Amino acid sequence: GTTAPLPPPIESTSMATPADSAAATLDKAVAASEKGDKGAAASALKAGADAAEAQAVTSKGDFKGKLMNQAGNLKKLIPGVQSGLVKGAVITFGHPDERWLLADVSEPKAMVIALDSGEARFEEFGMIGIPSNESPEVTLFKDADGGWKLEDVEGALLELRDGYMFESGGQRFAFSCPTSSDLTASVGTALLSDAPTLVFVVSSDEDFVELSLQYKSRSVPLGSRAHNYVLLTLARQRLADLAQGVAAPSSGWVDKEELANGLRMTRILLDGEIWRIRKHFASRGYPNSTGIIETRTRTGLIRIGLDRLRIERR
Repeated sequence: GTTAPLPPPIESTSMATPADSAAATLDKAVAASEKGDKGAAASALKAGADAAEAQAVTSKGDFKGKLMNQAGNLKKLIPGVQSGLVKGAVITFGHPDERWLLADVSEPKAMVIALDSGEARFEEFGMIGIPSNESPEVTLFKDADGGWKLEDVEGALLELRDGYMFESGGQRFAFSCPTSSDLTASVGTALLSDAPTLVFVVSSDEDFVELSLQYKSRSVPLGSRAHNYVLLTLARQRLADLAQGVAAPSSGWVDKEELANGLRMTRILLDGEIWRIRKHFASRGYPNSTGIIETRTRTGLIRIGLDRLRIERR
């Protein structure tokens, strides 16, 4: 008989997925980092990000989106490897059996720990609400100088230090604050010397209240939120007092209970609205966002903290 030559073997091909490419890039970065070569580790991540972006240019649909996400995630890791640490790296302390996996390279956050349950509540835009952000009885916040303060339900302020313990609602809590890094700066720090005007744009039926912060050279839109009407009410009170000749330090103060009744809400709901107002301003980079709503200790009086106000009708 005769035999025919076998055909050449068929080579199997497969397209590397974004996850495969990211894993390979991370392997290179970790290997370089373990050798102490921070530059090579950062270069590996940058090369992986650049390759993903280049491939995304010729891709479509979900695959393109995955490539762009991969590129963004790799770029986020570059500062970590430049400091010698990368997420996923294994670290040892003293003995080789004491091995730790680096799970997060972000800056430590301040937190409050419930001593009875061990539950931790982390800061959000420099604020922590106790027992919850939705209905805070106690608010802990970072002031413009970087220090932490506690504001109780009566508006009393207390300077905080790491390890300080307090009670609220029958529960015991401890405040934990890591040492802040001088390399980390608030987005709003540069705004301290440029006091803004808070502009309200109000619809004729007052169902729509839009806010913006107007600086000398820029405008920061704050959008339309339900809690904007609380600020509008306080702004009107302050402007009315000033128009009647009330001195600036005494203008705009209203009783919190009366304000809640006028807005047809409970005091607890009003406290929740105040929390959301402060958080909203903090999320837009406004320094000392707690000062947007000022309180007078033990009097139940509050007012809007900004003195440059403008109300427009639309």
